[in-house]
Amino acid sequence: MLYKEWTSTDGCIIDMLEQTLNVYTDKVLNEEAKELYQNPDIPLYCKNFKEAKELQETRFWKADRKRSEDCFTFFNQNAEHHYHARNFTPFLKEWVNTFGVKRCKTILAQIIKEHTYDGRYSKSVKENASNTIIPNDTYKKFYSNVHPVVINSAYEKLMNMDIKKSKLKSKNNKKHPEFER
Repeated sequence: MLYKEWTSTDGCIIDMLEQTLNVYTDKVLNEEAKELYQNPDIPLYCKNFKEAKELQETRFWKADRKRSEDCFTFFNQNAEHHYHARNFTPFLKEWVNTFGVKRCKTILAQIIKEHTYDGRYSKSVKENASNTIIPNDTYKKFYSNVHPVVINSAYEKLMNMDIKKSKLKSKNNKKHPEFER
């Protein structure tokens, strides 16, 4: 009788300890993922939720989703004000420095892809947006009330920033010829 009582109590304590460890581990891993995606240079998470779950990477999917939602919200709440106040370029630079040009461009590309019929988007913007790969389903839920002319202008500037960044990167990656000894 005493043995049965002891094993059931011991089993409950072990289960509670295991749960506590799991909760703590999840919390630590979620914080690490969140901190990782604070860096604007970190690539977007390209797997959908099902794939992330299978690979036990849901914390990365959630952190990337949260970062994209923050990026979208920041643009949605501030873009038109800065556009009309004529300080749009500094706003876009701050936005890109905070969230990364790839994330910003991807969010706007998804919005543009949903409205390709809208004549307020320029041909070059529509073409570039249509060639932008949307990494996962998270981006499909973004709907913006920002005027299409503002979005078009922002996307054009992001295209230019992306081109400058690519040129700078390729310039820095050129191998210097080694001198013979």
